[in-house]
Amino acid sequence: MLLSGMGSDGVSGLIAIKKAGGVSPVQHPGEARFGSMPCTAIAEDDVDAMLTVLDLAAVLAALARGETLEAPRPTVLP
Repeated sequence: MLLSGMGSDGVSGLIAIKKAGGVSPVQHPGEARFGSMPCTAIAEDDVDAMLTVLDLAAVLAALARGETLEAPRPTVLP
């Protein structure tokens, strides 16, 4: 899960998680204090979902219960 930030270190970690079979949800850049890292992830990675913080919390709880991520995939940057 990638939240607000700058730079690319979080994106590198997200890509590694995805390559290992994990999921890659990111915070919606429009609500992030610093949207550059979520935007970079969306542009460079196969991001599974772009969600608000509230929706990310629900996704995290669902994943902890063993459920799958069901959210629309981002198709364009906001």
